[in-house]
Amino acid sequence: MKERILQLFQHSPTATFSLREIMKELAIPAGERATLRRLLKSLADEGKVQAFRNHHFGACHTHGTTIGFLSVTLRGMGFVSPETTLDPGEQELADVRVSPRNMADAIHGDKVEVHIVREKLGKPEGYVVRVLERRSPTLVGRFLHQRKGGLALPRDPRIDRNILIPECPPRSVLKDDQWIVVRITQWTPWPEPLLGRIEEILGATGEPGLDVLLIVRDHGVVETFPEEVEREAEALGAVLSPKEIAARRDLRDRLLVTIDPERAKDFDDAVSLEMTDQGHYLLGVHIADVSHYVAEGSAIDREAFDRATSIYPVDRVVPMLPERLSNILCSLRPREDRPAMSAQIELDAEGRIVGYELFRSIIRSRHRLTYRQVQDLFEGAPPDRVADFADAHEMLFAMRQLAAVLQDVRRRRGSLDLDIPEPEVLLDEQLRVTALRRTERWHSHRLVEDFMILANEVVARHLTDQRLPTLYRIHESPNPEKFERLRPFFKAAGVAVPAIDGKVSLQALQHILDRLREMQAGPILHTLILRAMMRAVYSPFNVGHFGLASECYCHFTSPIRRYPDLVVHRVLAESFRHPKVSARKIEHWEETFEDIARHASAREQRADEIERDAVRVKALEYMRQYVGEDFGGTISGVASFGLFVELDPYPVEGLIHVRDLKDDYYQYDEESLTLVGESSGRRFRFGDTVAVVITRVDLINLQMDLELAEAPPPPPKRGRQPGKHRHAVKGARAAASPQRGIRRRRR
Repeated sequence: MKERILQLFQHSPTATFSLREIMKELAIPAGERATLRRLLKSLADEGKVQAFRNHHFGACHTHGTTIGFLSVTLRGMGFVSPETTLDPGEQELADVRVSPRNMADAIHGDKVEVHIVREKLGKPEGYVVRVLERRSPTLVGRFLHQRKGGLALPRDPRIDRNILIPECPPRSVLKDDQWIVVRITQWTPWPEPLLGRIEEILGATGEPGLDVLLIVRDHGVVETFPEEVEREAEALGAVLSPKEIAARRDLRDRLLVTIDPERAKDFDDAVSLEMTDQGHYLLGVHIADVSHYVAEGSAIDREAFDRATSIYPVDRVVPMLPERLSNILCSLRPREDRPAMSAQIELDAEGRIVGYELFRSIIRSRHRLTYRQVQDLFEGAPPDRVADFADAHEMLFAMRQLAAVLQDVRRRRGSLDLDIPEPEVLLDEQLRVTALRRTERWHSHRLVEDFMILANEVVARHLTDQRLPTLYRIHESPNPEKFERLRPFFKAAGVAVPAIDGKVSLQALQHILDRLREMQAGPILHTLILRAMMRAVYSPFNVGHFGLASECYCHFTSPIRRYPDLVVHRVLAESFRHPKVSARKIEHWEETFEDIARHASAREQRADEIERDAVRVKALEYMRQYVGEDFGGTISGVASFGLFVELDPYPVEGLIHVRDLKDDYYQYDEESLTLVGESSGRRFRFGDTVAVVITRVDLINLQMDLELAEAPPPPPKRGRQPGKHRHAVKGARAAASPQRGIRRRRR
């Protein structure tokens, strides 16, 4: 019957039919009227037919097709975000809403093709046509034995499909409630369970390091490299040939240093600074030449492309390159010869670029310095603490001076200071959390960042001037509508937001950021600004970098841990070898760079999610010891279901559910973004300080529940308001029940 209905509508695409007319056209017996009605409703829900008023139906006119990644909420509703626009000529598309029954066999995180079938309240709705790319062929789940085989319950609450496992180990090997990695063998349509087989047993809840391992594996990430890649890496020679050395500029007698975090193992950038006879700065930024070792199309290259970035989830590193490359051959270790790509930039006292050179070099780092050591020097540490690098003191102070000049240059052109202290988790040797704090921003951090930004700009401008294809790092200007939505937050906090006329100006944004630095709730509002801005992505099309106020920018400085940097190095190396690059090579780059940009941007987003969740789980692990204790906090978010509160002094957020505000019945005022007590008039707003007690910490769903620590005064007695009846209020409370899918909310 379904096929006959669809054929009828295809033959008459502009007509509408009542139920009776459809039965007549298709000669459907009167006894099947109810069946037909249910079938038409089902087809309408799937977006395959259009339901009109007065119980008429017709052909579904699609509004186009889009491709993007499926994101599923905790309530089961899906949204497909169209792929990042890499071409500035393309128009940004809105997210497409997809109901569970229209997801076919897609799950959260899959890249899908969606047909848009209608607009509802100005928002597109559609159904999944096909899955183009799985988020991962594997999922992490909690195992349960069944009478036949077993069952895995996915760790990610956004995947509401269990996984049947026909064959599994005996109970002596695999116990109930242990965590496993399951490879999906059959993708079934919603709501049927998926089918899979066990690929790895991870362990039981509470084992050291398991919490982060679950996050890593749930994104399909494996630390180990294929045997072919390891063999290829081991075969690489460690000694540079005389011919290779002769082909490079020899900088081994120059004073170069690396400055990195204390626990860093791979050092991919070194810096040097000299003063010219004209009083100019001669800055050297020297980057490990990974392209010398990793040939395009090799096994190492294919694996590096697939990973696209190194990942740093708190207690481990998932590198882009095998250890022999990342920690040995390509690492700029002190007093060892290394091939490099060098950018030598001459600047005057005002920070203007006088000239530059880009070339292949051979270098020898003099010192492996840490941010802490350099900061100690700047803060006047005793001589014995900084004596090991005394020959570099003068150069480092000159670097600090140059960095201040570069910061002033960028500030004048409108570059945004978007840095806010991020949560930092400190671990002991057993991977136990010993401290939770916010990172400190030192002059030594900014010094390195300022030099890397300058080098990236110089390389991007050079390749653009040479008309060579490259991968730009772009950051598009914010969507004005998103910033308009933030206006009530800033108004509630007492921050005036300049009028936004068609676009968000850098000056207006910097004005807001400067004002936030003076406020207690400033870091929270700062985070809201970051969320409202576009993500920086890779693109073969140059649209500039809004946040840096840079007209031309790329990533050149970290090829050990970022694949796009390696691509930029290859373009540079080809231009060094052949001043006139062949048309065939340029055509190859133009054909491949857009796919590389999309893939690298998606992998970077995956890495960010893993790192953010890993910090979150370790922070909550630390806070678990404080269950039942009181803290001060700042309201960092207000919603109809409750209040998000960031604790003081720990950079971690918890939720006070509206059902736990027991002194009154609270309603959400959308205009003022507050929760208001119906009887007492008590208000909770963004930025307010509150006293809370931690009641529960859930490490699996990454949630911390809070309650108010102090009971407010009893509400004043009031007479019954006109039109208000006890049963009506009770009904309203039931309708507004805060338990609808909120308990498992993930931030």
